[in-house]
Amino acid sequence: MKKNTILTLIMTSAVLGTNSCVVTAKSDLERKMSAEDPIHSVAEFDLKIESLIESSGELTDQQRYELSLIFSQLSRRAAFFRNQCSQLKLILLQNAISDPLNDTELNLIRNKISLIQKTNLSDLFSAIKQVNTVLIKNGAAHKALMNEMLNHQRFNF
Repeated sequence: MKKNTILTLIMTSAVLGTNSCVVTAKSDLERKMSAEDPIHSVAEFDLKIESLIESSGELTDQQRYELSLIFSQLSRRAAFFRNQCSQLKLILLQNAISDPLNDTELNLIRNKISLIQKTNLSDLFSAIKQVNTVLIKNGAAHKALMNEMLNHQRFNF
C-alpha cells in the first residue's frame, strides 16, 4: 500500500473519529482513486488543480485568486523540495558507484531526504488548511472542491 494512501486513511480515520468507519472510508477512497486517470507529471497536476479552481461556479473571484496563490506557493515549494531530493539521490548514487559512503554519510543523506519529504507533506496539509479557511465562507463550493482536490492529491509531490 502506498505511503500517501496510508496517510490519507489515517487522516480519514481521525476525521471520522471511529475505527469502524475506516474500512468503508478506505474502500470509498480506493474506489475514487481507481476511477481517476493517473497524473504523470507535476505540470499535469498543476493544470488539474487550476482547472478545478476555475471550473467551480460557486467560488467568488476573490476565493479563486486566494486558492490560486495557495497552490502556486505549494507548487513552487514542492519543486524546490523535489530538486533537493534529486540532488541528494544523485550524490548517493554517484558515491555508490565510485566512492562508497560510510554509514555516517548514508545516515546523513537518509535523514535529510526524510526531513525534506516530511516538510513537503507538512506543506501540503498546511495548504489544505489554508484552502479550508478560504472556502469556509462558501460551504457548497468548499465541499465539492475539497472532494475533488483530495481525489487528485494522490500525486506524489
